[in-house]
Amino acid sequence: MHWTPELESITDGYIRRAFGTQPEEATPPVSINGICILNQFQAKQAAQWISIHVRHGDFRNWCEGDVRECFAPISVIARRVEEVKKELLERKGLVVDHVIMTSDERDPKWWEEVTGQGWFGLDHSQTEELYGPW
Repeated sequence: MHWTPELESITDGYIRRAFGTQPEEATPPVSINGICILNQFQAKQAAQWISIHVRHGDFRNWCEGDVRECFAPISVIARRVEEVKKELLERKGLVVDHVIMTSDERDPKWWEEVTGQGWFGLDHSQTEELYGPW
């Protein structure tokens, strides 16, 4: 997919805030075959992170009983993330250590599990104020 420069800039801003990176830094640093890429142009050419979007809100109506029984636990998602990391290393020589989780989930305990994995979330607390309703 290709996005407009404005949308790419907005996305870059959210990701930089999540990782705490500065404008002159790669977002985040990527290793290819064990060599860290620091050049922003080179880094944009490689997978810089794994991004996951887990939908819960609109699926809750399909769950009977405890919704935690209905959705994959973080441990299962983490196992799949490790499989993707392994495949990226084997097929492309990429070492990807950063994971971004997005979700409509509001349970703070669930998000604690996400951050407990060392993964990052995006702060959308002001998205509607800045860009209007989605």
